[in-house]
Amino acid sequence: MNHAQTRRMVRLTAMSAALVAVAACGSATTSSHSASSASSSAAVPAAVLSDLAPSGRLRVGIPAAPPIFAVKDPTSGVMHGIGVDLATALGRQLGVPVDTVSYPDPGGTIDAAQSGAWDVGILPLNPKAATVADLTSPFLLLPHTYLVRADSAIHTVADADQPGIRIASQAGSPHTAALTAQLKHAKLVPVDSTAAGLRLLATGQADTYADARSALRGLAAQVPGSRLVTDDFFVARFALAVPRGHATGQAFLARFVEAEKASGFLQQAIDRLGKPDIAVAPAAS
Repeated sequence: MNHAQTRRMVRLTAMSAALVAVAACGSATTSSHSASSASSSAAVPAAVLSDLAPSGRLRVGIPAAPPIFAVKDPTSGVMHGIGVDLATALGRQLGVPVDTVSYPDPGGTIDAAQSGAWDVGILPLNPKAATVADLTSPFLLLPHTYLVRADSAIHTVADADQPGIRIASQAGSPHTAALTAQLKHAKLVPVDSTAAGLRLLATGQADTYADARSALRGLAAQVPGSRLVTDDFFVARFALAVPRGHATGQAFLARFVEAEKASGFLQQAIDRLGKPDIAVAPAAS
């Protein structure tokens, strides 16, 4: 072999070595990504994954009302909110993709518990939910109060429960049932919609309108000069839930909820939403 042939052989050998090295690097990157995904799910017992994501995907049932759990950005169309954030964090822990299933209200989410439409749901802690699902401790507190006109003599919840006082509240809402059980003197006026309740308040056909404090703060502008009373007649508590018969998944969710409360994650989700009237629930005893 002459000198020129020797130099060609050296170049070919070097090029081959470089190609092998590039291929090895590409393979290592892909394996590292796969291993990372596998490790996030490998840390979770198979029994938990079987309970919470039996299809390999996590389906989370989220109520669209109150508008704090899943809110569509009017510009981008992207969903965000406390429920979406929590679902994303849970999917990350389980190492599985997340699908959110939206329902008009908490009642719709409860009704779907036995249909197999969701694996994990965001439900209010109430007797109806407890009959169809196993719930964690609450992760979120949603206070409810009254909106009154500027000239009203009502400043507290007790002021409103007096003879002759008319309290408008949306029929079928969980807070309306709680309110009905509390009232001793005032008259409850059921309405079909928020707009109807605000109209009764503005025209003097109702003395107060009852709803979540966070919602009323935004609605007050529709009744010029109106204000919120100082205290609350009801605090809704929301929890994560699994359909009945998934004790292993429920135990995992209970630990997950407490960790997200303690880490500050839930408070950050509330802050991003800009709803100061919502609170993270206390740690479970």
